[in-house]
Amino acid sequence: MLHIVTGPPCSGKSTYVREHAEPGDLRVDFDLIAQALGSEVPHGSEGAPREAAFKAREAAIRYAIDRAEDIEAWIIHTSPAAWQLYEYEQAGAEIIELKTEPDVCIERAREDGRPDGTEQAILDWFEAHDGPKEKGAPMSRNIKSFNVEVKDADGGAIVGYASTFDRIPDAYGDVIAKGAFTDTLAKWAELGKPIPLLFGHRVDDPFMNIGAVYHAEEDDRGLKFEATFDPDSETAQYCRKLVQEGRIHQFSFAFDVLESGATTLEDGTKANELQKLDIFEISLVPIPANPFATVEEVKSWAAAEPEGEKAGRVLSKANEDDLREARELIDRVLGRMGEEPEPEAEDEPAIDANETEGDATAEAVAKGALLERIDKIIN
Repeated sequence: MLHIVTGPPCSGKSTYVREHAEPGDLRVDFDLIAQALGSEVPHGSEGAPREAAFKAREAAIRYAIDRAEDIEAWIIHTSPAAWQLYEYEQAGAEIIELKTEPDVCIERAREDGRPDGTEQAILDWFEAHDGPKEKGAPMSRNIKSFNVEVKDADGGAIVGYASTFDRIPDAYGDVIAKGAFTDTLAKWAELGKPIPLLFGHRVDDPFMNIGAVYHAEEDDRGLKFEATFDPDSETAQYCRKLVQEGRIHQFSFAFDVLESGATTLEDGTKANELQKLDIFEISLVPIPANPFATVEEVKSWAAAEPEGEKAGRVLSKANEDDLREARELIDRVLGRMGEEPEPEAEDEPAIDANETEGDATAEAVAKGALLERIDKIIN
């Protein structure tokens, strides 16, 4: 079973896990992973240890979700995004949100000598979560998902509808009212910043910020948007390729509900009408909630970006191989492989022919190889 421990910085998440986890349970703690990978500080790691720790943590969480029925895992996750909560809940996870008052968290941050910015991060957490909640209380961020339809498979821009006003309830029993996006679009326009285009609502990973929504407006059909994929990001260009090929054909947007109410549709169906929403980002995703929004076009860069901008590279086969091998190395570093590894292909180099689990020398080799691989992928 998975146990997801959430809460603001300095709320006692690591202590909670130490006190409740049993010997042999998987424990995913970012700060401890960073220290294992070379960070010399207990909090606020930087550089290669921090980057490697993010990848190691992601691989460990994915492993835990995949094996949720077979293992006990404790995952420290300060503020999961809506899509992450969905995955945890689908895996039958227990969500534990620690109820620690802001002044207590701030006092602990000062006593522990936490990095600059920790106190503001604590205040930001409580502002985002409307104050501390009881154990197991749901987060407030929501997502809606829609199908993607590609009409022009050549290009680097995407045109479509992030939401439609079809009066058919989605999987959550919601319908969206005309005018629901008026205020949030005005806020984004006043801010002068584009709505982020992400992959999978991955707000925790800057490499998953794959583009920008440079225009959005309501029309009679719904919320129409135009976005560009980042031309300098291999991840963005690979996502564009997946959309072109139809291998990803849905997307969604993350939002908060500001106003809503019960409504009765023309056929007598009862639904919850979302009347005023606050949008945070739009994402390409694999899991749909509403079947009506579509991508109208994937346009060429010539029509979508200023002259002289170069198109990004598609993720190469070599990099795909690097990513797969990096994940295998991460598995070794974490020491979380509870069974014999699969035999390596003949053309793949073995890390150590005499490696045994827990061997310090093998672990050091694996760590070095991990950092080398990650640096190769990043650079």
